[in-house]
Amino acid sequence: MDSEEETLYDDVDSGNESSGDDVDFAMEVETNNPRERQTDVDDYPFEVLSTEEIVQHMVDSIKEVNTVVEIPATTTRILLNHFKWDKEKLMERFYDGDQDQLFSEARVINPFRKPTIINRPAVKMQRRASATGTEECEICFMVLRSSVSSSL
Repeated sequence: MDSEEETLYDDVDSGNESSGDDVDFAMEVETNNPRERQTDVDDYPFEVLSTEEIVQHMVDSIKEVNTVVEIPATTTRILLNHFKWDKEKLMERFYDGDQDQLFSEARVINPFRKPTIINRPAVKMQRRASATGTEECEICFMVLRSSVSSSL
């Protein structure tokens, strides 16, 4: 009966689908050799900057662009932000293309454009004076003495 039970157990599937072949996986072996570790560092040429270093780099970039284009620093910062802090791309677009279009795309007022002045007829403010020497303020509507209030 023992041989009969052994054959029954041999026919039962255990649920594993492996064919019995061992599968080899390539595993990296860590080395203590400093020369090999140095090549891993060279794979990532990026440098992590502190907040202060980032701010200083941004200020330097703004100053560098400002020496060339001579526009307000705030406008330069907005333009650099629009071009993802690519100074060369900003300079190229500033001098090669339409500046009005550049400023409108960056949603900045062109600092070189003269503001248009609309002449409107002057409207005189009428003061509400009473016989007692008091006036009503046109802003807060408080009644004040004429000597205390003033207007333009």
